[in-house]
Amino acid sequence: MSKNAYTRIRANPGLQRMPTNQREWSLYQNELYKNQTGSFTPTFAGFDGAVTSGDVFWTIHAGTFATIKFPSFSGTSNAANMDITNWPVFLCSWIIQSVPMGGFKDNDSVATEFGWALVPQHPDNGGSDTPKIQFGLGADNIAAGGFTTSLAKGLHLGTGTHVTYSLIG
Repeated sequence: MSKNAYTRIRANPGLQRMPTNQREWSLYQNELYKNQTGSFTPTFAGFDGAVTSGDVFWTIHAGTFATIKFPSFSGTSNAANMDITNWPVFLCSWIIQSVPMGGFKDNDSVATEFGWALVPQHPDNGGSDTPKIQFGLGADNIAAGGFTTSLAKGLHLGTGTHVTYSLIG
């Protein structure tokens, strides 16, 4: 492989040559594999009217895993589904994944069942161009749904809940 093949993926724009010792390689790798973080304000489906919520925070670890911190949120249900409809494409997994999670509220009370976050498939691998993350409640609703269609639902934990999943399948 030529020297130029390595310098095409440049973490540091000032890097003009291949690292020549362990210290330079370590610095190069640290720049290349830095965690990326951010947040966005979610838009919800499955609710009647406004949903009380904070921002969703995310961290991408070395480009391969994502950790999502969902805020507490609550609203009046009008459907069996509960979705975040403005899911960023860069947080989509290469394949669809059902990730177990807890902390749900349904029918105006804390749900005693665990639930799921159905992570959407990346559009470049056949997923929707407008991805959404879907939540499911109970063991039978791994593909989303299972909430009552009235009263309050959401995530009830004071600081929200976290899920971690692979971005590459």
